[in-house]
Amino acid sequence: MGQQATATEAIARHLTATRYTRRRLLGMTAAGTGTAILAACGGGSNATNTPAATSTGGAKVIITTPTSAPAPASGSAATVSGSSASAAAPAGSAAAPAGSASASGRQGLKGKISIARQPAPPLSSGKDDPSNVVFQQLIDRYQKEHPGVTIEWVKVPGSSFDDLTKWITTRQAAKNVPILSGHFSVTTSAQEATNTSPWIPMTPYLEKNSAYTGKPWKEDFPADALAYIQGSLKQLYAVTLNAYKAAWLYNKTLWNKAGLTEADEPKNWVDFFKVLDKLKASGVIPIARVGDAFALSHTYQLITSSLGRKDWLAMTGGQLFASDQARFSAVCAGTWKMDTPWNRKAAEVTKRLFQYWPPGSTALQAADIEQLWLSGKGVLWQGTPATQGQTILRQLDENKAEGLPTFDVGAFPTPQPDAETFGADLVKDAAPIADDGERGLGYQIAIPDLRLDKDADAEAISIDFLQWMTTPEIQAIYVKPSYDLPINPNVKLDDPRLALFYKNKTQLFPASFFYGNRPDWIGNYQAYLLGQKNLDGYIKDDQAEVLNFTQNTIRAAKLNIPCG
Repeated sequence: MGQQATATEAIARHLTATRYTRRRLLGMTAAGTGTAILAACGGGSNATNTPAATSTGGAKVIITTPTSAPAPASGSAATVSGSSASAAAPAGSAAAPAGSASASGRQGLKGKISIARQPAPPLSSGKDDPSNVVFQQLIDRYQKEHPGVTIEWVKVPGSSFDDLTKWITTRQAAKNVPILSGHFSVTTSAQEATNTSPWIPMTPYLEKNSAYTGKPWKEDFPADALAYIQGSLKQLYAVTLNAYKAAWLYNKTLWNKAGLTEADEPKNWVDFFKVLDKLKASGVIPIARVGDAFALSHTYQLITSSLGRKDWLAMTGGQLFASDQARFSAVCAGTWKMDTPWNRKAAEVTKRLFQYWPPGSTALQAADIEQLWLSGKGVLWQGTPATQGQTILRQLDENKAEGLPTFDVGAFPTPQPDAETFGADLVKDAAPIADDGERGLGYQIAIPDLRLDKDADAEAISIDFLQWMTTPEIQAIYVKPSYDLPINPNVKLDDPRLALFYKNKTQLFPASFFYGNRPDWIGNYQAYLLGQKNLDGYIKDDQAEVLNFTQNTIRAAKLNIPCG
C-alpha cells in the first residue's frame, strides 16, 4: 500500500495540483508523439445526405432522409421539414431559421421548469466545455420559440457518476427534484409493481405522435435503445438524448512504438493480455482509466453478462430481462449467489486487467485520466462518465487546430472470452461479449409529489422539450460540438473515426447482477483489487452486500418475498 499511495501522490501532484494549461501539458509530450489526425470526410449512403457546415468547433453532421418511410419497428424517425437547412447551421448559432419546423410543436405552453444536468468540467484552457455551451444555447432557443416558457438549468455539482447519483438521491429525499433531470438512477420493477416509482411513465407519450414530426415519438429512437432502457419493466420511465457505444480506443503512435500493428488488435483475452504486456514493456501506461464505481463495474458487467448467461436464463425462465421479484426471490432462496465459477473468474480476470491501469487510479479524477491519454502517457482509452469514449476525439481535433501534438487513433471491441483465460466449461455456455448499448444519460420526469416545479404545464413542457431535443434538426446541433452520438437514427456524425465504435454489432442487454448497490459494492471490490482482501473475502462480502440490499429493498417496497 505504501507504493500505491506514493504512485497516487506522484500522479496527482503532476496532473491535479499543478494547473497545467492544455498547451503546456501537451508540450511536454515526448517528441514524435503522433502525426496529425485526419480531418473528417464525407461518407456514402443510400439515403439523401445533406452536409452540415464544416466550420471549426464541432464534428461535421449530416441528416439522412430515407427515400421511403421505414416500418415503425425500425426505430427510424420521419425527417422534419426544413431540417436540412438548419443542419448546416454551426453549433455556435442555435437561432431558428425561417420556416423551420422546430418552431412549431405544442404552442400556448406557459410556465417554468427546471432541468437538472451535470455539466462537463471546463476545458484545461479554462473555457467552458462546448457541450455545456450548446445545451444552454438550445435552452435559450427553445424559450424563444415558446415565449410562454421559462427553463432553468440546475447544474449538478461534481463530475463523477457517484456525485450525480448522490445529488439526485438527496433531492428525492427532500422532495425537491427538478421536474426534468438527467441521471442514471432507474425505476425498479419493485417500484413499478407497488406504484412507488419517483419518475412518471413515458410510454404513453412515446406511443403518441411527436408535436414536431407528426409520427409516434418512439420512432425518434432506435428500437434497441428503448428496449435497453425498458428492460423488464412494463413502462418506459426515461429517454436519452444521445447514444453511447464503447470501444477500446488507442493511440496509434504508442501502439506502433510497442511493435504492434492493426493486425494485433485482440479478438480474445489471451491476445489482449499479450498486447498489454507489450505496451507496458514499452514504458507507457497501457490503459488510461479511472478507478471509480462507474469504470470498475463496466468491464466486470460485460464479462459476467457473458459468462453467467446460463445461470441467468435458468433464474429468469429464459428471459434476458428479470424483474425484481424474480431476482430477489432467487437471492433470498439461495439460487442466485455470488460464489459461482463465473463470478469468481470475472473477479480474477478484472483484477488482472487492473494491473495495467494507472498506479493510484482509484484516487484519480476523470480529468487526470484524460490528460494521461491526451498527453501520450497512456495508450488505451474507454472514457469516463464525463467524457465518453468517442467524445475525447473532440479534444484531439482541438489540439490539431491549435498546432499541438496529436495522434491517429484505432479502436477495437472488448475481446471475446476464450478457454485459456476463462476455462472451457464457462466459455462453452457463454454469450457473446457486448459493449455498451445505444443509450446515454437518461432523462426522467419526477412525479408530482417530488417536484420542485409546480406549474400546471410543467409536465407538458418537459415532454415537449424532450420531443424537440430528439428531432433530427436539434439533434444535429446538439451533438456537433461534443462529438456525442445522436440518438435519432436519421442523424449521423460524418467522421470515419466514429465507425470504429461500431465494430461490435452485439447489443448489450445486461443479463447479470453481481452487486446490489454499486456505491456499497465499490469499497469491497477496490479492497480486493488493491490486495487488502483475497478472492474468498471479496466473494463472501459481495454476497452479504447483495443480500443486505435485497432485504432492504423488499422491506421498502413492501414486497411479499420471505428473505431471512
